[in-house]
Amino acid sequence: MKALIERSLYQPSIVLPILMLVRLMTALDFSVTQIVLVLAFKGTRYVFMRFVMRSQPAQAPAPMQSAPQDAPCHC
Repeated sequence: MKALIERSLYQPSIVLPILMLVRLMTALDFSVTQIVLVLAFKGTRYVFMRFVMRSQPAQAPAPMQSAPQDAPCHC
């Protein structure tokens, strides 16, 4: 049982959100209303950014320009 708990809890995908929530709760003095509002704002911002990034077309990278042949190399 101990090995199962260690395998499931010691993963960044589980531990980091819990730590971020605890940090937020202590910063807001455990005010549930403020915590819910902050989490709702962050969630809507995340969804909005995902929607905006998905709707924008991918831009091709700019082509690299080569140095002129008579210019000295500063390597």
